[in-house]
Amino acid sequence: MADDDELHDARAPAAGRGSGRRGPALESWSALDELRADLADGFNLVQHAIVAVNTPKGKPRPKFTPARRPKTAADRALRRQQLQVHEEIVAAVLPSRG
Repeated sequence: MADDDELHDARAPAAGRGSGRRGPALESWSALDELRADLADGFNLVQHAIVAVNTPKGKPRPKFTPARRPKTAADRALRRQQLQVHEEIVAAVLPSRG
């Protein structure tokens, strides 16, 4: 059900989150994979915080990147909504391209 675009659009068209990057297939993702990703994110956040606190002033701090997770219908719906808003803005600013 989490991978069904039509079901998602019918139930909650604005729900979801997107990561903008390719992740593993939803069919092969298990609860153990999610637990591993959550643990990796937790350890990486602690490491990221230690490095960020000890970064000298004026130098850029590292960015935290969470573990990759599969895209769901909610993720794809959010991406479609974001693209539609972007296209509307482009059409308003550059009418000849719309």
